[in-house]
Amino acid sequence: MLRFFRKYQKIFFIFIAFVIIVTFSFFGTQGVLERVNKVKDKDVAVAIDGSKIKLSEIQKMSIFLATDSQDISYSSKNHLRPNLFNNGFMKDFFRSDLSKVFFEKYFNELKPSFENKFDKVKRYSPFVHLYDPSISARSIYERYAPNVLEILNELKSQKELNLKFLNLLSDLYVEQMRFPSETMRRLLIFQEQQKKVQQDPRLYQDSIAFFGFENALDWFGIDFIDLVSEFIINTSIVAEKKGYVVTLEEAKSDLMTNLNSSLDDKAKTQIDTYYKNVLHNLSMDEKVAAKTWQKVMLYKKYFIDVSNNT
Repeated sequence: MLRFFRKYQKIFFIFIAFVIIVTFSFFGTQGVLERVNKVKDKDVAVAIDGSKIKLSEIQKMSIFLATDSQDISYSSKNHLRPNLFNNGFMKDFFRSDLSKVFFEKYFNELKPSFENKFDKVKRYSPFVHLYDPSISARSIYERYAPNVLEILNELKSQKELNLKFLNLLSDLYVEQMRFPSETMRRLLIFQEQQKKVQQDPRLYQDSIAFFGFENALDWFGIDFIDLVSEFIINTSIVAEKKGYVVTLEEAKSDLMTNLNSSLDDKAKTQIDTYYKNVLHNLSMDEKVAAKTWQKVMLYKKYFIDVSNNT
């Protein structure tokens, strides 16, 4: 599927620009992601079939996509918790390079939401141990993942917030998936213990992820997540019109499968409790969560089928 996206990227650009995204505007959902259903609802877009897309529908999809089961949070209590129902949709989306189509099409609209991220990237320096500078993230990347450093250096060298900056940010997001921050943390702690150096408390309580970005929302912001959400909603409508079907029961089953895959053996003995907790964190009941994921499954089913028959 990923090769399919890359091979037919120009075709998808036309598809996205002129078919799926009928209208698009930014919805101002920043700050309300954790309060889904607690703000006044309104129509914010027109779907491909002429129906109205409501703010709440975008919010629900965006909070579902903002984090996934592979994310680990070291941030404040107000930070979004990893969504254990989501098995990594945004990661697959970025691996496909489809994000770059969106960046190209909507660069001017997205640019303001990346200004703070641009400044943070420019100021960023990889982790260096407080008591032994030979213990550093840079030295580990040089040994195990030199491509990460190459992309990081090129990203930081950008003089302005341009399309290349966004594409490089996407490249770094994809590349760092192959060498997650928690792998880096374990290696740094191993070196610290091996060298019998005084513990650096940041290794045990702070995020050491690039720029402190721990999930897709941190990396790319709510405006971009909202854009992808509208794309998924519209694509699910196209899929249904073409006869694709995903039942609510199938969606519920997939949520449980994703949750089960994210838990260790001990946690699986309390899977029902985890299920309820994830729903609580999403501010959704089971039916709403299933309806939201149903759209994602329709999106996947449609594009996978198209790729297999192209």
